[in-house]
Amino acid sequence: MLTMCVGGFRLVREVVLWAVLLVSLGLGVWGRPAVIQRYCDQCECILSEDTSEPRGITNVKAKCKEGHVEWSNPYGAVRVEINPGYPVDFKGCVLITSEYTRVKVSQETRIGLKHIQTVEGVSKEICLTASSAPIMLYIELVPESSVVFKGVPRVVIDYDIERLQSKLYFDPLEDCRPCDEEELLRAYCSSDYVVEGKILHVEHREHHEETNIEVAAHRVVQQSKKDLFTVKHHSNGHTLHGTIIAPKKCGVQQGPGVFLLMGSVKLGRMRLKCAPFLEDWERVRQAAEEDDTLECSFD
Repeated sequence: MLTMCVGGFRLVREVVLWAVLLVSLGLGVWGRPAVIQRYCDQCECILSEDTSEPRGITNVKAKCKEGHVEWSNPYGAVRVEINPGYPVDFKGCVLITSEYTRVKVSQETRIGLKHIQTVEGVSKEICLTASSAPIMLYIELVPESSVVFKGVPRVVIDYDIERLQSKLYFDPLEDCRPCDEEELLRAYCSSDYVVEGKILHVEHREHHEETNIEVAAHRVVQQSKKDLFTVKHHSNGHTLHGTIIAPKKCGVQQGPGVFLLMGSVKLGRMRLKCAPFLEDWERVRQAAEEDDTLECSFD
């Protein structure tokens, strides 16, 4: 099986500039050549069959901040190494979609494989933490004897790597705390999506430990990726609809009013960060504009 990964890379600028400075001053560089680290924001991997190679285990190294691995006509197993590429405490999350097949997901440990879940459809989000060492996931096809799938089998693995801060004073409900004014201003300028809209429906998914929030967006202020919201036509025109994810533990409820919804996009899904009432946000924004503390504008 062949593995083809394409990523958007960037160099560590300080290392490059230092090497250029030494050369320009005629000092040269002695000893071992300088190591220039490469990081990437996104990586797309496609696994394709190679009939000249025996079918077995395919190794994929996931070193980008986020990535997407597509495994068509799966056979055997895929071993995914999640590693940020430098020593740091990090959290690696994966979301696995299994189409017309079933796969077993395990974590490789020193004492063997630890089964996490078996996936047919969309998996529960899997998040694991590590310190310096990589996270190793083993995803194997489950042989089917009685179930017949009518379609071309495919497995999609979306992953995300997040650097961890100190967990000494970690609050498990931190994700549920309302954003203060400073956080609202920061989220407005740095979020992957910013929309004005109403909450149409809230679905608590027990097994996945998450809540789906269906939103009708009256205005998309900005979005970093296309097609986050889809157009739905009705008798009075059309609206943009999208689904935003929140932890089930936060107890999000459907309510009236127009909100400013902001957050990040991880594993291909929108995550909720802040959701003030639009009228409250307008007051915060107006005060920030008067104080010249609003660092961006999307108008």
